[in-house]
Amino acid sequence: MEKVTDEKNKISIMVPGVNEEFKVEGFAEAYEAFIRENPFPQGQSYPSGVLLVVIGGVTTMVGLLTFIFGPARFATESNYMSFVGVLLSMVGGRACSNEMKISPEKFLCSEYELVGGEGWVPGGHESIKHLGDGNFSVVQ
Repeated sequence: MEKVTDEKNKISIMVPGVNEEFKVEGFAEAYEAFIRENPFPQGQSYPSGVLLVVIGGVTTMVGLLTFIFGPARFATESNYMSFVGVLLSMVGGRACSNEMKISPEKFLCSEYELVGGEGWVPGGHESIKHLGDGNFSVVQ
């Protein structure tokens, strides 16, 4: 099922039909080595996470400043504002960290040559699901 090709020494993987599983020998070790060598690999960068962090930070600061320097009647509202700001920052931070990771599916598509089997058209990582430990499944 595997054979080495000349193109950048990529290993050729025969991908079965839709809704079938396949195993890539040595994938778990190769992916772990890649993550170890590149602790912060650059994935696609989307401004959504950064934007949420900035909006959350500003909201938190306005809430805290209103709590400290504002009239007493706004104390409860400023606490809620600070809480919402912290939540927005946390969601944005999580989005930023997810954007930076390279998934096992993307790693498989970039480092291996995928050869389509019956009923499977090579379409990228969206059509392959990582099941763990070098096992993958072809999904529609």
